[in-house]
Amino acid sequence: YGYFKSNDTNDRSKYTIDNLIAILMNLEVYRTYEYDYEYQINALRRSENIMGKILEDFNISNGLILNYSRNWSIKTFGNQSYVNSLGIISLLELSQSTLNETYIGIAENISNFLWKNFYDNVLQGLNDSISDTTKYLETNSWAIQAFLKLYEKTQNVTYYLQGRNISYFINNHLWDVYNKIYNYSMDSGASAQNSTKKSTRANSIAILGLLEFRFPDYYLTRANTTMRLLLEHTRPDDVGFYTLLSRDHDQYLGSEYETVIDNFLAILALTELSSETNLTNYLYNTSIEIYNRINSTFYNSTIKNSTEGYYIIGVDHYGEFINQSSLIENTYALLALSELYKLTNNSAYLQEINKTWHYINNSLWHNATGGYNNTSLEFGGQTNRNCFDHFLIILANLEVANVANISGIYPSLEGNATKMANITLQIINNNMWDNQSGGFYTSANTTWGIDSANQNKFDAKRLDSNSLSIIVHSRYLELYPGDINSSLYSNRTNNTLSFIENTLWDSTLGGFFDYSNHNGTIIGSNKSTSDNCWAMLAYSKLFENTNNYTYYSKSEEILNFLNLYLWDYESGGYFTGYYKQKVENRNLKTPFSEFMAIRSLVAISKNRDKLSISPLINIQINSSKLDSLGRYIDSNIIVFDTDGNKLENASVEIFLSGFVDNIGFSPIYGLGQKFNFTSKNSNIYNFNLNFSPYYGRIYINPLILNESYGASWNVYLSNRTFSTYISRVFATLGSLLLSFFDPINYGFYNTNGTNLNKSAEENFLGIYTTLDFISSTGLNLAINWQFAAFDQIMLNYSDNATRFMYNEFSVGNSTHRGFISKTDNNGSHLSNYTQCKDNAWAVLAFLKIYELTNYQLFLDVANATWNYLNLTFWDNKNGGYNSTNTTTSQDEKSLYDNFLAILANLKIGSTSQINQTIRNQALALANFTLNETVSKLWDSSIYGFYSNFNHTWQPIYGIDEKSTIINSLAILTMIEYLRIYPNATNYYTKINQTSDFMLNYLWDSGFLGFFSHYNGSVGINNTNKTLKDNSFAILAFSELYEFTNNYTHYINAEKTSFFINSFFWDPGYIVGVYTNKSSIYGYIDPKAQTDTYSLLSICRALIKLYSIRLNLKNPPEANNFTVEQKITGKIEDLYEIEIEIFDDANIPLHNATAFAIVNGIDQIFKFNNIVDNSYKTTVNVSRLSFTIYINVLIFNESSFTAGFYTFEFYRKFPIYIQIAQDTLAWLTDTLWTDLPYADGFLPRIDLTTKYAFNNFMMLESI
Repeated sequence: YGYFKSNDTNDRSKYTIDNLIAILMNLEVYRTYEYDYEYQINALRRSENIMGKILEDFNISNGLILNYSRNWSIKTFGNQSYVNSLGIISLLELSQSTLNETYIGIAENISNFLWKNFYDNVLQGLNDSISDTTKYLETNSWAIQAFLKLYEKTQNVTYYLQGRNISYFINNHLWDVYNKIYNYSMDSGASAQNSTKKSTRANSIAILGLLEFRFPDYYLTRANTTMRLLLEHTRPDDVGFYTLLSRDHDQYLGSEYETVIDNFLAILALTELSSETNLTNYLYNTSIEIYNRINSTFYNSTIKNSTEGYYIIGVDHYGEFINQSSLIENTYALLALSELYKLTNNSAYLQEINKTWHYINNSLWHNATGGYNNTSLEFGGQTNRNCFDHFLIILANLEVANVANISGIYPSLEGNATKMANITLQIINNNMWDNQSGGFYTSANTTWGIDSANQNKFDAKRLDSNSLSIIVHSRYLELYPGDINSSLYSNRTNNTLSFIENTLWDSTLGGFFDYSNHNGTIIGSNKSTSDNCWAMLAYSKLFENTNNYTYYSKSEEILNFLNLYLWDYESGGYFTGYYKQKVENRNLKTPFSEFMAIRSLVAISKNRDKLSISPLINIQINSSKLDSLGRYIDSNIIVFDTDGNKLENASVEIFLSGFVDNIGFSPIYGLGQKFNFTSKNSNIYNFNLNFSPYYGRIYINPLILNESYGASWNVYLSNRTFSTYISRVFATLGSLLLSFFDPINYGFYNTNGTNLNKSAEENFLGIYTTLDFISSTGLNLAINWQFAAFDQIMLNYSDNATRFMYNEFSVGNSTHRGFISKTDNNGSHLSNYTQCKDNAWAVLAFLKIYELTNYQLFLDVANATWNYLNLTFWDNKNGGYNSTNTTTSQDEKSLYDNFLAILANLKIGSTSQINQTIRNQALALANFTLNETVSKLWDSSIYGFYSNFNHTWQPIYGIDEKSTIINSLAILTMIEYLRIYPNATNYYTKINQTSDFMLNYLWDSGFLGFFSHYNGSVGINNTNKTLKDNSFAILAFSELYEFTNNYTHYINAEKTSFFINSFFWDPGYIVGVYTNKSSIYGYIDPKAQTDTYSLLSICRALIKLYSIRLNLKNPPEANNFTVEQKITGKIEDLYEIEIEIFDDANIPLHNATAFAIVNGIDQIFKFNNIVDNSYKTTVNVSRLSFTIYINVLIFNESSFTAGFYTFEFYRKFPIYIQIAQDTLAWLTDTLWTDLPYADGFLPRIDLTTKYAFNNFMMLESI
């Protein structure tokens, strides 16, 4: 690989500088799409290969090598700064083309080396090399480029300031002020002198370096991105714009309703964007093309003459013309045509303005009462007067008068348009302004009365109307500052501002609500993009006219709301609206909203041109804490101006937004948040950011405002990762909500799709688990699958499911409320059968949701259900709880029911908001029941609790006489009891003995995991291992660790989780789910149907482990996973696997414990510490082929979290063996039949007869 210095065959050296430039050349070829694809790809590969050779011997202490021999083996060390600068540039360009961020990290390492070894702190320039302190223009110009490109890529202001410092050097020391050009170099030494030589090449590179001091305009970039989205995806025939675009622009929704409003608004946006960006193709290619389309298609030809003409509404999705005309279409026509005329000076547009204006004022003006009808009488006229439409026609009249004045062609038009603007503005101010509460009403009747029908509308006052009123009054005063009503209109503008800010502004999340009732006491929940854009345009107009920075900063605040909540980071463009905490409309975009956003972005960009360049910021976030499940993280923002001066008095805010993109079919957006700094030291602003609502990508948007500067609005991308286990909880909850949850009526089904009945126990456990997840992780996301939309709020599901249970499952009354066992899909009771366990779970769930919501109803229901639990199931004769409302005191009882009832009583007893008498009764019941259980259902021989008992509290023996789930519940129950009664010392002993019993008789020491049952009479286990049993065991040992701080209990929980996650996890089920049951060796029974209860149980268990991990050190890390290399062509069964183990600070760990499970092998492998921090084990993979997956569990001393890792390696067979295996697989798949009466292989595909010979030969082959 690589390029020689020249074509001199006697010198085959390869210089780094030549090859770096060659990399840049090849990358240009790769990015030039006119080349053949293969040619482009070869150029990219060539760049990567060359860079690979250059970096082979890269050392952060030495920088880049100067040159190499032909085969890259002989190296010449002689560091020169310009080689390293060009290396940075090449690495950054290569990163951009390959999306490989490793190159960025290397570039940063080189930059640190460059600054440390070459920078002269006195003169602020870079020396030529370590041994030569001469400072060359070319060397320093390359460095300017390198540092500024690094700043652009990383947003690290340090690199900007370094580039700035070097620019000071060349400007202060190398600039020839007389000849206006840079000198070639500056000599070394204390009396350094400039070389007066001038170099064309060096000055050219200086120009390139200085051009890097460009500041990306986020506003115009975003406007341009949005416009390109619209041009590419809502003009399917490259004609007019259609009305609707989906979230994903590749899934165009196909609405072909083409409206005149959208297309005239498009012209306004295109012309304004063209003026601000100087992209003339927007004007001459697109705007005019769209206008020609409108004029030829939507202009009414029946009355098109020298005096009048109008535009119809548009075309519906059937291609039929909506052959009506209305005020709003023709008003937008006047505004768009006025802009076209001002930019092109084409009198044809002025003619159309004249005819359209005459049509509006001759056909739509109401002479009797004043004002405009929405449509002409031939189309039905209008009964109401719309405030927005009238302000818009006033604005159009003002613009028509302005262009008529500019042109001088239609002098009467100027006067008439001014007159109509004046009359209409006075009518609206006299009739539609609310003198009591402020703000303009949305509509009035035909005589301009604000009757009860208009006053009592839910949107009696709208943001768009009032924002437009500000624009109109400001524009009127701009054109006619001496008008007799100027004082009234100025006051009206200020009062309107006060109304929308005091009534419609959301001070919590930002943005304006769309509307309110007449006195502002009821605020609508909608926040639409288009209405907030009208508000942005209003504030921008006020700043344009007054230079009052307050107006500019408010426009930035509105924009920040739109960028935070409504910008589509995936495909570009703004969604149409936001509905408080629900975003059901965020999956759609419309051209109208997009064009309004573009116009607003252009307006703010124009205003920023009046201000100094935006401040520069460094944002510092502890990413390691973010990756280790941190929720609240201290972060700093450091603020500079572009000259590197500290900005100590800025207004600094941080906005967070994020989404999950690995669940479902599209991203789920997290809730946005706004943070103000908590402290400040000079120009360093400290924040405590809450990252808990997010998982995956997080967008961090700092907003910096300072009176003399344009706002600094940047987007930083970070990432919050979860450990494997909590990620699987999130995925499992997603699977449950997708396949087990009823999005219409709410509630969980028992199983996936096969049984649409709903059980109380599963649903209360679902509520409890969901709330547990929210309170533990802070993550509050879910999908509304009914609408394929993004609900955001997992708490909503819990709330709706709780209300569903309350409405559909409950029986009794407000003081004595129970819950039946089962309903059908619609909530109809299948019987009046109630169970103890269901109602115990109900108490726990209602108390849990009360803790999070503080909603009194939930507390009352918990109290009433506790009454029902004790009145219905308590055995007054013998004590203890019966299982159902139909059992008697003579029937068998379940310890599962009784432990749940004890837990419910303990929770009631420890809830301070409940009446003390009730709390005492609950604790007395818990005390009695637990005491009876321990004294009568305990096996004093080998320990452990029996599962079931008769009416006299005698154990019932049998195959399932002692179970994992019962003994796990025993531990959980006794721990909760001891938290209230810590002096009940006998329970400490029982807890330890119960855990000992589980480990001695239910734990599989050979292959991990807990068996379901133990039969003490015959001393055998049920060899099944279920998800539910092991989940309860994880919960029990996790709680036991928290209660005792004994690290052994934590490791037992982790080992159980390791077993479950190695064998039960199925990543292929939609978004991931756990299977239900395995054999002793982890074999999964495919017929064991996954059920809701088991899935919720494992979620609870892993959430508990997650909460423990937050308080431990980060897990040991397994690195350098290596597998013994085998001889090709030879079948090997035994493979040696080696790993190196480090702590989270990358310090080797010498005393770790590590286990491995190889998927598909019935064995646990333990790693042996062979030397230092290297650990090795040998696995037999004779039963496995091709890609082999291995799970590794690592733990250390008591302060470390256990680490769970998955690795893979490839077992390669000789080619004949591979062919044999493929053939056997084909035969088995194609010719085998497993009919129960006729197992065996068929001889041909088309025959049904089976022959012994074929089947014996198949056996031989196998």
